[in-house]
Amino acid sequence: MSFLFYGNKPALSFLQNTLATGQIGHAYLFSGETGTGKSTLARQFAKGILCQDKTPPCEQCSSCNKMQRSCHPDYTEIGPEPGKESFPVDAVRALITNAHIRPNESAYRVFLLKRAETMLEEAANALLKLFEEPPAGVVLLLTCNHRANLLQTISSRCLSVDLFSVTDRECREALERSCPKADRSLLDEAALLGNGNIGRAIFYASDSIGQSVLSLSGKLEQALAQKNRLAFLQTIAPLEKNLPLFRAVLVALTERIRAALMQRFFSRASVLSALSQNYSIDAMIRMIRAIEDTEELISAVFVWIYWNKLRRYSMKYILTVHFDDNNKTAKYLSHRPLSDGTAVIVPTAHGLEYANVLSSQEQKASASRKSRAPRSIIRLATKKDLQKLEELHKKEQQALPICKSCILRYHLNIKLVKIHYTFDQSKMLIYFISDGRIDFRNLVKELASIFRVRIEMRQIGVRDGSRQIGGLGVCGRPFCCSTFLSGFNPVSIKMAKEQGLALNPTKISGTCGRLMCCLKYEHDVYRDFIKESIQIGATVKTPDGVGTVCDRNLLTQIYQVRLLDQTDAPARSYSKKELATNLKKSPSKKKSGKRDV
Repeated sequence: MSFLFYGNKPALSFLQNTLATGQIGHAYLFSGETGTGKSTLARQFAKGILCQDKTPPCEQCSSCNKMQRSCHPDYTEIGPEPGKESFPVDAVRALITNAHIRPNESAYRVFLLKRAETMLEEAANALLKLFEEPPAGVVLLLTCNHRANLLQTISSRCLSVDLFSVTDRECREALERSCPKADRSLLDEAALLGNGNIGRAIFYASDSIGQSVLSLSGKLEQALAQKNRLAFLQTIAPLEKNLPLFRAVLVALTERIRAALMQRFFSRASVLSALSQNYSIDAMIRMIRAIEDTEELISAVFVWIYWNKLRRYSMKYILTVHFDDNNKTAKYLSHRPLSDGTAVIVPTAHGLEYANVLSSQEQKASASRKSRAPRSIIRLATKKDLQKLEELHKKEQQALPICKSCILRYHLNIKLVKIHYTFDQSKMLIYFISDGRIDFRNLVKELASIFRVRIEMRQIGVRDGSRQIGGLGVCGRPFCCSTFLSGFNPVSIKMAKEQGLALNPTKISGTCGRLMCCLKYEHDVYRDFIKESIQIGATVKTPDGVGTVCDRNLLTQIYQVRLLDQTDAPARSYSKKELATNLKKSPSKKKSGKRDV
């Protein structure tokens, strides 16, 4: 019997062939955006695995009936708890324990892990052992929005089942089956805004909140088409206290603008909607991008930000800003150019941060979707922000001895490098160096109880540690990594050899114990010199006779040549212009004991 599922025929064919042949793998990863039916298809596949009939799923045996009633003893379904975003670690540990228990009725035990991308690193590492050595008869089904969001060590051990949006016809058929009593016009609008996403279309057609989303997004579309700012603000202002509803309305509004865009591409002018008539194709594309950016930057004054973004459609200038705490740079959008050195408050992955502008340039208009536009700056920094930054630096210095004492109390083999508070004080980042993995859970709990802030431990390498601490190099200048280098380029011992440096670790290593970054600076020049210069051991013709090159200076292009008829005499110096290389090279290519200088 086939699965009751719409679209995605390659995925259905793969699962049906798996059940027909009986070659069940130990792990499957169902990936696709929210609403594509990942969990639904995974449950049907689990029903087929546990089915007792020869043509699973039969929908008639006791196993299928138990799966229908969600009471099968060999099937377990876990996921993030209601109201929480992260995957529970305790549930993963319980899963590992139950996986080693024999099945009760079927030949398999099936576990469905919903939204597996929300697993914390601790839960993922605990689950990894089960993937590497799965017990016999255990099948793991995972769902995630995108396989790239999952740890590669887990996704690489799963068979992929990728789900995509369906056609408009398939979406309409699914709607008619799920909502037989719904109004036809409502189904048409839900199918249009669902854009091939059956779950989203059913939400619009059958849920009261979904119908509210349809109504609000329709009013916003009308306000945009009429360029009525007052009506737009009156519609969106009540959503300030309901951010999940606000995000859903933004998604629906995006689909309405995309539908208007398709009309502009493929329809005649006589049937264009008001939005299609009043805005150009480029303006609607930039409007969609502005809405998607606004979804990530919801704040207390999001109504005003949102309207201003739609008026501009996109920021005009790209700013390159510098973060003093880690010497890194990033790009942000601004509606006007800012002079170098201007202090700004910007959003980051850790929270709000204080940064300085390095440069600003005008953004080139582009409708490409391959590269996502940078996020916008929050605001310019004020004198109060500078005072707050100084207070945070003082708090960081005061926290250092407390953290060191806690580390000694727990006997942890780590070297504390730096403590950093985010500007909004939502996190405390603790940078440390360690040779291996450290269990610092108890340390984090104690520090969180002391500082009353979220603690995030960051293990870094010795080169990053030197960057964070800073200091003076052997040249007498501050470390390159802590002043102007934004990243570490690979440096090898071969670079030192090609530059003719003494291979003494104390001479070519930095304070961090690794090869100095400055070996990379002139490496390309030396490589060009080596390509253009005469090789050591080559036979050349000089004004004094034929000889063999025994040494060279790459920078001055002066060669030391020992004449063949004067082997006991010291080598003579010649410039490259005085040597002729159209002779046969020496048959023996023994490496010279001398090196380039």
